[in-house]
Amino acid sequence: MLKLYLFFILILFVKVNAQGQADYGVFPQEQEFYRGGKIKLFDEIRTLLKDHNLQPCEDDQQFYTASVLIRENATAVFVKDFDSANIARNRCAYDMFRKVLPHLKGWVPAGVDGKSTAAIAEVPFIPAVLFKEKVYNPGELTKHPEFPGGVSAFQKEFVKNFNTKLLDSDPGTFHIQVTFIVNELGEMKDITVTGDHNWDMAVEAVVALKKIKMRWKPAEVDGRASKAKVRLPLSMKFR
Repeated sequence: MLKLYLFFILILFVKVNAQGQADYGVFPQEQEFYRGGKIKLFDEIRTLLKDHNLQPCEDDQQFYTASVLIRENATAVFVKDFDSANIARNRCAYDMFRKVLPHLKGWVPAGVDGKSTAAIAEVPFIPAVLFKEKVYNPGELTKHPEFPGGVSAFQKEFVKNFNTKLLDSDPGTFHIQVTFIVNELGEMKDITVTGDHNWDMAVEAVVALKKIKMRWKPAEVDGRASKAKVRLPLSMKFR
């Protein structure tokens, strides 16, 4: 008999999909990736904009979220972005962030099991906000993606589409994590699976997600629709 336990965690990681990069983890949500927190990070960015005489973008809707790999030694490097269309739409913000990134020195590596670990942090960069004379706290500007009817409705749709009759396994408990991007249009894209090597379970999870046709309400940062990453941990017990 198969028992299926589903755990749903919706966490905002504004999109940069690091395809082609090494498989680094996402920075733990409960940890700060910059000394003094995000407010300190953006205060330093604002100072750098002035020191380098950078000018506001002509388009005040420019918005780019960068993926930054923070290494174990507290150095940071930009993660290549393959979304050329998004870069083209937000070229001013993209170029500006690339200019200030090398001058930011307060990065803090992720801590996993008491050890410093390389991980990818997501940094929302909105020039129009940063050029204003006020404290910039991106956490106050963020809205998570929402599924019509909420998490329970998403769970119901997923379970309805997940065909346990197609699964086979030796006895035991298996854990996988499915991640996907909710893009600016509310569509689920870039589905990936990590965790225990149960092929049937992984494949059926992807199939179940692709059968869901309802669109999400996309995430927002400062009122702008944004791509966001959603994590879906799943556990299955076979006996």
